[in-house]
Amino acid sequence: MSSSQLELASLEANPTDPIRAQALATALGVRAALDTEFRSLLEEWWERAQTMNSGGEVHNHISGGTQREVFQGQSFSNITFNVRTD
Repeated sequence: MSSSQLELASLEANPTDPIRAQALATALGVRAALDTEFRSLLEEWWERAQTMNSGGEVHNHISGGTQREVFQGQSFSNITFNVRTD
């Protein structure tokens, strides 16, 4: 039975690889099926994980002074801002 450590390390090395994620999920599932204490701990972790905020929201507050242009958002890429200095 895998401890899942190798699968976790592999996924950490390439966190966007779905095959590595599936390997970790499979290892955790097999271990949970064979080890009732581990299954209980995994279920507790899963319940806590479901209640956590994924951080997908952005909250900005702008106050005071006079602002000209304000850009708010998340995960900008390949953007060029032409700013006037007059």
